[in-house]
Amino acid sequence: MTVLAFILLAVLASSYLFLSLRGMENSATAPVVQLELDTDKGTYHSRELMKIMLTIYSSQPIQNATLRIYGLGGRVNMKRNVNLNVGVGEFFFNYTLPACNVCSGIKPGKYNVSCVLSYGNRAVRDWKTVEVRQ
Repeated sequence: MTVLAFILLAVLASSYLFLSLRGMENSATAPVVQLELDTDKGTYHSRELMKIMLTIYSSQPIQNATLRIYGLGGRVNMKRNVNLNVGVGEFFFNYTLPACNVCSGIKPGKYNVSCVLSYGNRAVRDWKTVEVRQ
């Protein structure tokens, strides 16, 4: 999904939420949160830098959320505490692949890179499959 399509979806979702909740200003409502994970490429080699980009839409401010990136056969495991504003926000992570894929335990093949955004007692997830070559 492109960023433009993601933003259009976010605007439509917020419009729907507004129309659905008209007249219910005092009721507690959960924020609408959408998450998109992308990488700069689909195929990576030894010692290559993987740039991981997260685009997050939130209909309400969210404090003390946790972003966790993981995958690539257990090699990637990064965590960051974030505060979200209303609208679209972007977050970036970098991961450098090991020098020797086979001897470091990563064999050539397809792997998932995943993300989970946790806030309160809720979580949203996304992932992308990438290929690792020697």
